[in-house]
Amino acid sequence: MKKLQAAATAAALLLALAVVRGQQPVGETADAIPGEVLVKYRAGVSVSRRNDILTGRASAAIGRFLDLDIDHVRLPRAANLQAMLAAFRAMPEVESAQPNYRRQVVQAPNDPYWLNGSMWGLERIQAQDAWASYGTGSPTIVVADLDTGVNYNHPDLAANLWRNPGEVPGNGVDDDHNGYVDDVYGIDVANRDGDPMDDHGHGTHTFGTIAAVGNNGEGVVGVSWNTKVLSCKFIDASGNGYDSGIVECFNYLVALKNRGVDIRASSNSYGGPRSGGVPTVLQSAIDRAGNAGILNVFAAGNSGVNIDSAPFDPASLTSASIVSVAASDTSDSRASFSNFGFTSVDLGAPGVSIVSTYGSGYASSAGTSMATPLVAGAAALLTSYNKGLTVAALKAALLSSVDVLPQWSGLVASGGRLNVFRAAASIAGPTAPAVSVTGPAAGTAFTAPATIALSATATDADGIAQVTFYANGTPLGTDTSSPYSFTWSNVGVGTYAITASATDTTGATGTSQPVSIVVGSTAPPPSGRVNVAAAANGASAIGSSTYNSGYAASGAINGDRRGQNWGAGGGWNDATPDSWPDWLEVDFNGAQTIGEIDVFSVQDAYGSPADPTASMTFTQYGLTAFSLEYWTGTQWLPIPGGTVSGNSQVWRIVTFAPLTTAKIRVWVNVAATTFSRVAEVEAYAAPPPSGRVNVAAAANGASAIGSSTYNSGYAASGAINGDRRGQNWGAGGGWNDGTPDAWPDWLEVDFNGAQTIGEIDVFSVQDNYAAPGEPTTSMTFSLYGLSNFSVEYWTGTQWVSVPGGIVTGNTSVWRQVTFPDLTTSRIRVWVSAAGRTWSRIAEVEAYTP
Repeated sequence: MKKLQAAATAAALLLALAVVRGQQPVGETADAIPGEVLVKYRAGVSVSRRNDILTGRASAAIGRFLDLDIDHVRLPRAANLQAMLAAFRAMPEVESAQPNYRRQVVQAPNDPYWLNGSMWGLERIQAQDAWASYGTGSPTIVVADLDTGVNYNHPDLAANLWRNPGEVPGNGVDDDHNGYVDDVYGIDVANRDGDPMDDHGHGTHTFGTIAAVGNNGEGVVGVSWNTKVLSCKFIDASGNGYDSGIVECFNYLVALKNRGVDIRASSNSYGGPRSGGVPTVLQSAIDRAGNAGILNVFAAGNSGVNIDSAPFDPASLTSASIVSVAASDTSDSRASFSNFGFTSVDLGAPGVSIVSTYGSGYASSAGTSMATPLVAGAAALLTSYNKGLTVAALKAALLSSVDVLPQWSGLVASGGRLNVFRAAASIAGPTAPAVSVTGPAAGTAFTAPATIALSATATDADGIAQVTFYANGTPLGTDTSSPYSFTWSNVGVGTYAITASATDTTGATGTSQPVSIVVGSTAPPPSGRVNVAAAANGASAIGSSTYNSGYAASGAINGDRRGQNWGAGGGWNDATPDSWPDWLEVDFNGAQTIGEIDVFSVQDAYGSPADPTASMTFTQYGLTAFSLEYWTGTQWLPIPGGTVSGNSQVWRIVTFAPLTTAKIRVWVNVAATTFSRVAEVEAYAAPPPSGRVNVAAAANGASAIGSSTYNSGYAASGAINGDRRGQNWGAGGGWNDGTPDAWPDWLEVDFNGAQTIGEIDVFSVQDNYAAPGEPTTSMTFSLYGLSNFSVEYWTGTQWVSVPGGIVTGNTSVWRQVTFPDLTTSRIRVWVSAAGRTWSRIAEVEAYTP
């Protein structure tokens, strides 16, 4: 983010900005100026048209920012703010509208020991200036603290504890198969378990210096407020640890790093005099961590000696990834106890009267042990400001930006004491533009060959030169004017991560978070069909082997696609690590004719899995290569199209020409992370025959009327035009009623004469209505859809709800209602509640049997 000018005193203020993205939810208006809104128009809307829009709503512009297409608007007296916002947002010319929110300054941080001036060390290294100018750290950055463990119940530390995403707490199982049971916060190699609880105190103190939670009104603040800290306890209650424990800790860190945990630094407040030569085994372990991308910060020791001539290890080792730290006092001189060395020690950092967490409270302590976590925390801050820093660049930034002081000349290599603000300024290049993909929505599913409308927003004070769209890292196209968009045509089957990269006029580039979409050969299966692979429908399952009773094959046909309760009946796990093939067989209740098999891999977040979608992917535990087979009565044969390789989809759907069989199996050739795992297998009868007629379509003679209509751009006819997406919303894309915050409303579809139907489909407006995707049965809304409604048919004398047609608490964009066949000449959708002020329908369909 852009630099803010830092105040020169400890009472400097941080501007607390409550970020508003897109259209702010109606109702969050308490902290806004009454009677005022900010309206952003789409590019190209003329000033005269803006005036017409405002005049039509008895409003006036009191400020105009033409370069940004934004008007500062005063509303009519006694206007309903929520209704007016909804009215502006419904206009096709309006991109967004929001209240005129009030912003306030808050003093930072509000932690008591900071406010009373006790945390002189942080002030001396200009931590507050770094926080104010660049931020207070990132929760995606992890620092490893190799020490005596941590009191993970401490209220000032709990929020910044690293938590192992692959481990289920307290179940006594090595869930992530890394050799440690319940290593939730790290490991304890001193006592040989996964519980790094501090039984000494030293580690809790160093942890707090790195990343005690800031601005929580509690105790102290760490250098990097939001960084996560992983504890590797190798020092026991007596204060002793051994090289074997250090090696094991670094081995653990590298394994986590290789699994994707973003460990960027380790803090090491320990050591001892060298005896018997260089500890090459220890150096090898540290070098491996450095090569993996971890900067390793070590205490220089507390004997007051020159460790160039009397080496103190590991600080004296020549590893490129090591930063060795001496302790400075309140006068910026070397603390009398601190070791030094022009070759072996890199820089000084405050190490006297350092207040931090201790036990369940707080304590002041001194030593190079206290200086070291200041530098490790500074490393975490720098990597949050510039995540592309290598170990070498991070070390160079710390050493080249010290406050060079004459009293440190000849004592440390850098000639000075840590200054995190100067280091931050040295690595902060041009500010990257902010960019985000706005369409399609994450999780959208398409059918190949697909045409996909891509869109993005991008902002930067220097101006945006261009935005380029990418799919899985491959450039697709570039747009140079807002709103930024690109039409991606003839897209084949696959899962795609869509990103946008914005370049500003200075050449700085920012990249959006990825949006995952899937293009399939078929839409997700419609509801109502029978899963003949379910145990509830008489099926049974066996596996080639089973890890233990908690991972039985029966767990993969229990009807839960998520794999809930993994390790306790949630799915199947084989028992032969790193050995393939494995197989899972499902035996039906007699011969069945099927045309689809769905295989669900275990999700990365298996401890709290979500309902799978067609776009959900895995990186850790899923099936990467497998084939689907069926039993002919004499042999196993492959399902047509059922050989899958390079898979990363949690939900893999395979459809094929109908065949009859009594059993199927998943033959696993390769799986991620050691074992074959399956959360669920489903098998369905062949998809319903094509050729059904949508008798609600205008193309088939139907017509539509609504209880009211906002204006001609939202006519009821837009809801039967054959476009489920609601494309061109506000210009014929669907129906919008004309009575804000007043229900019920209704949309009626009159058929071309009496029709026999067995299904009605209702499509709500998508959140990303400006660039909607092809609806799927898993697509949800949070903003504009129908939440409560009933689907009704005309008997000739009265309206009656179709069986199963009363819907409440809805969040599905596509709501499908099937029922026994009935004959009628008209249907309607009776709306009793909807999101964002109005009833809106993108499309209604009704099908013959």
